Amino acid sequence: PKNQRQIDFIKSSNEYKEGNILFLSGLSDGVIINLQDYASAYIMPSLSEGMGLGLVEATSRNTPVICSNIEFMQKVMGDGAIYFDPEDSVDISKKLVQFTNLTSNQRNILVDKATAKTKDYRWENTAIEIYESILNQEIF
Repeated sequence: PKNQRQIDFIKSSNEYKEGNILFLSGLSDGVIINLQDYASAYIMPSLSEGMGLGLVEATSRNTPVICSNIEFMQKVMGDGAIYFDPEDSVDISKKLVQFTNLTSNQRNILVDKATAKTKDYRWENTAIEIYESILNQEIF
């Protein structure tokens, strides 16, 4: 492990383990950022998603994304993710195996595509859009 102290801290936090999956809750933003930095991938099997903030955050940390093939996620990520049917466990498994078989270069290409696609989904850009829309409104 790159940072054993952080890993020990995460393990001591609110956790629930089922099989090989560790469910964490109550983590600070800093811990989440560190998890994204060291994660092999960000996996989002959501059936519906309103904002896709997790996708953009993972991409901003150069973490490859594997996610549901729902329309919204495809719009946000474009060619920068590996997609699966969130209701098909066989498809999810196949896509996870597909990801593990990628070379380092292929993973980097995936992250580069995601970064290019999600560059417009930044807080700064959203704030500017809101500000401009307020300035452009006519006051009655």
